[in-house]
Amino acid sequence: MTTFVQKGLCGWRYGRVSWQKPIELWQGELKTIRDHFGSGVLSYFIFLRRLLLYNILLFLINGFFLVLPQIQFHQKKHTSSDELWMLTGTGILTDSVMFYGHYSNENCQMCPENYDIPLAYIFTIGAGMFITCVMLVYSMSKSIGKSFHVFKTSGNLALKVFCSWDFKVSKKQSVKLQSTNICTQLKEMLSELSCSKQKRNLCSTWSCLHFLIWSICIFCIAGCMLGVYYLPPMFDQISSKKAVGLLMLPLLVSCISHLLPGFFNMLSGAEHYESPSTQIYVSIVRNLLLKGCIFGVLCYHWLEQLCCRRNGLNTHQCWETLVGQEVYRLVIMDLLFAISYIILVEFVWGLCIRNMTFRRRKLEFDIAEDVLELIYGQTLVWFGVLFSPLLPAVQIGKLFLLFYFKKTSLMRNFQLPQKPWRTTQMSTLFIKLLFFPSFTGALACVIYTMWRVRPSSDCGPFRNLHSMFLLNLVDNPLFLFIASGLFLTVIYIHMQVLDGQKMIIVRLQKQIDNEGEDKKFLIAKLQALNEASATSPHPQ
Repeated sequence: MTTFVQKGLCGWRYGRVSWQKPIELWQGELKTIRDHFGSGVLSYFIFLRRLLLYNILLFLINGFFLVLPQIQFHQKKHTSSDELWMLTGTGILTDSVMFYGHYSNENCQMCPENYDIPLAYIFTIGAGMFITCVMLVYSMSKSIGKSFHVFKTSGNLALKVFCSWDFKVSKKQSVKLQSTNICTQLKEMLSELSCSKQKRNLCSTWSCLHFLIWSICIFCIAGCMLGVYYLPPMFDQISSKKAVGLLMLPLLVSCISHLLPGFFNMLSGAEHYESPSTQIYVSIVRNLLLKGCIFGVLCYHWLEQLCCRRNGLNTHQCWETLVGQEVYRLVIMDLLFAISYIILVEFVWGLCIRNMTFRRRKLEFDIAEDVLELIYGQTLVWFGVLFSPLLPAVQIGKLFLLFYFKKTSLMRNFQLPQKPWRTTQMSTLFIKLLFFPSFTGALACVIYTMWRVRPSSDCGPFRNLHSMFLLNLVDNPLFLFIASGLFLTVIYIHMQVLDGQKMIIVRLQKQIDNEGEDKKFLIAKLQALNEASATSPHPQ
């Protein structure tokens, strides 16, 4: 039985390779980006595609098991119209399947039995987060293995110089792309070698400069946290009069998120890092600190101030829907800022350098800032999916637009980095940051909300309950049986895959040993023939 399962898994694995490549999303576009800009810039677009797949998975799970049953059970209610409903999430979207408050706390009549909406809500959100966690852990372990393998290999430069050309390529355009790709990869390798050999003397002057720049960055982050913390009450007063006031908090957060990293990059330019990867790591730490602090203040505003104020003073309002609308506005405003920056800054700059002869320096792609923007947006989606089950659909549209806008701007307005570098471990770092603190932070907020925060009494599937989390579900033997079965199935499949890989390694090692013995046998035969020919008398 074990051998049959191992053979089946190996056959599925080899068969998967044959059909996976033709359906990979954006395969041609990614190849073009890699050939022209190298693996560093390519890592951003691969990361974007990975996030797109995660959101498609969440959208399918929520759509099939939660949204469709609720649509069948739909009870039409009158809602007021709003001109800015698409931006603010109000108006017709308020009482729709987009947000938590629309979902019923009753059973839905479906064939052949009733469908429990509250139970489906909590299990659908939990299953989506669990599957995402498994996929993240698997991707992280796989990426760590690849980066370790690449790091341990040697002689890559010689292999790239002497063995990288594909002589089967005959078309002129393909030859040009392959030549550009090899040239870019050689620049990346040489840049890594030169940076590893350069040793920089850290004197007291440089230490004081780094300390000063870090102090300025931390002071700016603290000021932004205070602004996000104290300004929302003022925005609440304005939002009661104007719908535009609802967009002020997302506008403030988006301004901080998009403009302050540029200021950090200006400061890092004065530090003069020799290694481009070191400069990117420093930029990632600063931007991650900024995003994490802003997200923490927002979560406190939503979970401690907003919901407590609604439950204490205004019990007729649904605070879960209000939080979902806040997250929705942040995602929409983040998209608008990103597209506006691409059009008004990158394309205008590219137009200027094409028409002005005195300066033709193109922009350089900021990998750290753009990747952290993606991580920040995905963190909002993972947190907001509890209050807006269809928020992954909004994120899918956002990622599609970002890919094509970024790709078009990259090909027209950007140049190859002056210090090319190879991302042997950068992709692993991106996945680690996506898992921690992004996913784990959002998951902690979701668990805290389900466990400790009291739901609204007049809306949602958990109305009139002390918490969203139902303790009797965990005590149910069926729940424990299903959860244990899933874990045991995953562990068994993983063990079988590892056993299959070990068998392949053992067989390959035996094959190498047999080939070595064959070579020894042939060498011994040749030596014997040479000795026999040397000792035999030559005919005269």
